[in-house]
Order: sequence, then C-alpha cells, then structure tokens
Amino acid sequence: MKRLKELEAVNSRLKKMYAEERLKADLRREALEGKLFWPSPRREMAKKGVEKHGISIRFACVAYGISESCYRYQPKLSG
Repeated sequence: MKRLKELEAVNSRLKKMYAEERLKADLRREALEGKLFWPSPRREMAKKGVEKHGISIRFACVAYGISESCYRYQPKLSG
C-alpha cells in the first residue's frame, strides 16, 4: 500500500511536469509563428502569457527565453 502511494505521488509530479512542458511548447510555438527574435517583442508576449494563461513571470521568462530583468524593464523617456 505504501509503495502504491509513492507511485501515485511520482505519477502526479510527472503529470505536472508534462503539463508545464506542454504549455512551454505551446507558448514557444506561438512566439515562433510571429517570428519574435528580439527581446522587446518576446517581453510583450511574455506579459500577454502571464495575463492570458495565468502563468508565473518566471515561467513566462523561461518559456520565451528572456531574463526577468528584461521582463521588468521600463524604458526611460528621453526628454
């Protein structure tokens, strides 16, 4: 019985990992359709992913291949 519970826990973790990887792949595919190679458009896609899919900022940054500092970057207006 103990072994069965351990296997169920492992199975649950694997299902969660698979779901995360599947979501990353979907996000990357979406980004590649728009050919977003520069950080600025990828940052915008990451922000949309956070809002649309409810994913974490860290997860979005990993999925789109940008740093968290790039995600949080706010350009200064020249004046």
